[in-house]
Amino acid sequence: MDNWFTSVPTCKELLTKNITTVGTLNKNKPEIPDQFKTTQDKAIKESIFVFQSDCTLMNNSGTKTIRRHYLQEVGFELARPYIEHCILMQNIPRSIKMQGRQLLGLLEQPPQPNLPIRGGVGRCYFCSRARDQSTRKQCSKCMRRICSYHQVTVYPQCVENQQNL
Repeated sequence: MDNWFTSVPTCKELLTKNITTVGTLNKNKPEIPDQFKTTQDKAIKESIFVFQSDCTLMNNSGTKTIRRHYLQEVGFELARPYIEHCILMQNIPRSIKMQGRQLLGLLEQPPQPNLPIRGGVGRCYFCSRARDQSTRKQCSKCMRRICSYHQVTVYPQCVENQQNL
């Protein structure tokens, strides 16, 4: 939230509706302690924190860049549990799950058992839902379904030569 509409009572009201807020406050708000309003005596990059049971105020006299990075970190840490939850859900599109994994630094998929898929037709693991390509083929290493568009043909001796390097 921006500093014009943010106030401690507004944030507490949103918290009663299970909405967490991160924002900046104007110095003229009555709920801000006097220590936060004076900046002459502070060192260049000093921060002051005030904690309550459901509220934390921070006064950072550093640059706007420092404040922006701090707010980004706080916002990301608040969103982290939701992102972790979403990447485990079945009905979330694969592209969104991959973006969530990238944000969390989890670039690889969790290991899946290399059991062959028995018969039938399945959806290509790499195709988006819009393309929805069906296939009977699967990768010989990870056993994921793969369509002819994502399939790569390699001579077996080339694979053996690469493994011997």
